[in-house]
Amino acid sequence: MRTHDATRTLLSMTVFVSLLAVTVGPTRLAAADTLKFSAAADNTLFEDPEGLLSSGSGGTFYAGRLNSGLIRRGLVRFDLASLPAGAIITDASLTLQITRTVAGNQVVDLHNVLASWGEGLSNGGFGGAGVGATLDDATWAHRFSDGTGVPAPLGGTLWTNLGGDYDSSILASRVVGGVGTYTWTSAGLTAAAINWQADPASNFGLVVIGNEETNRTVKEFATRENGEPTWRPTLTLSFIVPGPGAGVLIGLGAVMAGKRKRRATSEQR
Repeated sequence: MRTHDATRTLLSMTVFVSLLAVTVGPTRLAAADTLKFSAAADNTLFEDPEGLLSSGSGGTFYAGRLNSGLIRRGLVRFDLASLPAGAIITDASLTLQITRTVAGNQVVDLHNVLASWGEGLSNGGFGGAGVGATLDDATWAHRFSDGTGVPAPLGGTLWTNLGGDYDSSILASRVVGGVGTYTWTSAGLTAAAINWQADPASNFGLVVIGNEETNRTVKEFATRENGEPTWRPTLTLSFIVPGPGAGVLIGLGAVMAGKRKRRATSEQR
């Protein structure tokens, strides 16, 4: 008897939802879309305890370890303000262009940055050496340099940790090789984008970390200032925007779930 009741209930729900879909229209339930976001800021953290080096306006940033043993880490941040109201992010991916490399295949990881940081007017050119930090530049020691050239612990607003403050959990990871375009995508990166959307004040972007265990692993990536627009960092978000009909279906689901629960309770008695 219970099996027949369940079958009738399921059939009734199917018919009702089908009629609702015809009435409301599928395009009004949820519209799927994709947006590409250009970087709002990027920079390189050049290993230097005094915090004197940066390249806020340079055409490239770096991740990995130089032949000299010095570490380089990339910073990149995206502004998600143009997402439609009510959008539900379903997927996120970061695309970067390697412009030059002397190393073979290396693993490059993405981590959430935990504090705000800046991008000044310094331009270290190509090569990964960096130049003197200018006002508001991020450095190995500073989130925001004051541009005076005074070594840390003076000279600006400091990171809590040298080399930047970031979550140790890896959001996304992949192997990169020669010059070309590479994309990172993962559930972790998607979750980060959802958090940035929900709390824009906590959106401090990503730190790009290469192989720091071995010398001569550094990779050079294009920044938002790079002369080739198609090489610039891009965050791609897939999302749906619920339409008016979505609320009706959600309400229907809640009602039917409640009825099934009450029926099951009654039968158990």
